[in-house]
Amino acid sequence: MKFSLNLLSKRSIHLRLVLAAILSLIAFLGLAGIALERAFRESNQRAIHERLQLYVYTLVGFVDVKTDGSIELPEILPEPRFSTMGSGLQGFVLDQFGNQMWRSPSAVGMSIEVPDPIPETSELVVRNKKQRLELFYPIAWEMEQGTKNLIFVVTEHMNAVEQPVLQFRKTLWNWLGGIGLLLVVTEIGILGWSLQPLRRMSKDVESIEAGGIDRLPDDYPPELQGLANNLNAILNSERSHKERYRNTLADLAHSLKTPLAIIRGAFCDQMNQSDEQIQILCNQVLRMDDIIEYQLKHAAATTRPLISPEIVVSHIINKVTDALKKVYASKSIQIRILCPMNGKISCEEGDFYEIVGNLMDNACKWCHTTVEVKVEFPRELHKKQSGLYLCIDDDGSGIPDHKLQQVLQRGVRADQTTAGHGIGLSIVKELVQLCHGRLEFGSSVLGGLKVEVFIPAPL
Repeated sequence: MKFSLNLLSKRSIHLRLVLAAILSLIAFLGLAGIALERAFRESNQRAIHERLQLYVYTLVGFVDVKTDGSIELPEILPEPRFSTMGSGLQGFVLDQFGNQMWRSPSAVGMSIEVPDPIPETSELVVRNKKQRLELFYPIAWEMEQGTKNLIFVVTEHMNAVEQPVLQFRKTLWNWLGGIGLLLVVTEIGILGWSLQPLRRMSKDVESIEAGGIDRLPDDYPPELQGLANNLNAILNSERSHKERYRNTLADLAHSLKTPLAIIRGAFCDQMNQSDEQIQILCNQVLRMDDIIEYQLKHAAATTRPLISPEIVVSHIINKVTDALKKVYASKSIQIRILCPMNGKISCEEGDFYEIVGNLMDNACKWCHTTVEVKVEFPRELHKKQSGLYLCIDDDGSGIPDHKLQQVLQRGVRADQTTAGHGIGLSIVKELVQLCHGRLEFGSSVLGGLKVEVFIPAPL
């Protein structure tokens, strides 16, 4: 039960509000029904007590006490139920010791049990086992010979109380059930109408993620317009900051690379291999060029936008594959791709190109003949989008375990004799970390290196 409640707590606001409204209505209507039923039962019991007292007064009004102490009542009483067998209403007159002196025709074959002690005032006794209500009414009858104590008893079947209560209960709960159902339907409609702006805002945010629109509209209710304005301000600030950052980096790259290219052209292309000073100068120029390239890519990685559109993974992998087949045409590499056609991931297209391009390029560079790319989209709990699992295997010689962490450092290459700057895997690592994902290395079933990347779905 606890797990179900925890799971439910993560569902939509609309579902929680509807459930809260239903539970509140059930509790309120249930308590109201119980209170009304109890009030009706008590009111009906008071009415029964008053009616039985009225019957007693009827018997008292028609009784005739003889001089010898015996009593006499007419055979036909004003209340016809006293004269009808099975009517449920019986009358008795007892002496002060509880002995029966008279009983109504409706009480033929019945006896009365007097409570111990004998009542001295009017007392209503409920006998559940016999399903009867009994009203004992003691009276002192003044006679010439003295006072004679009599006890008038009127009994009635419990149906006189229960039947009206049962009928009232049935009518009450039918009405309360109908009213509750009507209120629930009304509440669901009101909640759906009230939460419509939130659903519209959610769809607009999804449109921004998909690239359909670039900002939230300005026609939300006043309670949400402030939030929409703040989100638009954050998006505009993030875009302008990224644009300024890119422009600044581009200006910096242009201002540095041009002088470096001139120096390299003037000294390095036609240098004398025996000139040690020029050799050192050229090496440092190349090193500066590598640093600039790395910092540009690093800066691009650290400016990942707040909201990324969805991209089709298979399209990017196919484009990268086509490019690598041309680059490594001399190796006749066989690249096998296992990827769903329409699988999508929320990520910057340039960042994903960087991840896939670097990993597949390394695999093609170090493999013998075969590279295998496998993509899956595991569904994560409570998330509307799927995460991404990317696995790239090659049949090359692999990387020794003690060098796996080294190759993730910038400027470090597994083989110094192979062309490259040694920054590709470090860029991939930073991009995956920015996506809150994981980058892992292992041994491939093909014999070479296996690289696994997991990028979770956005929150």
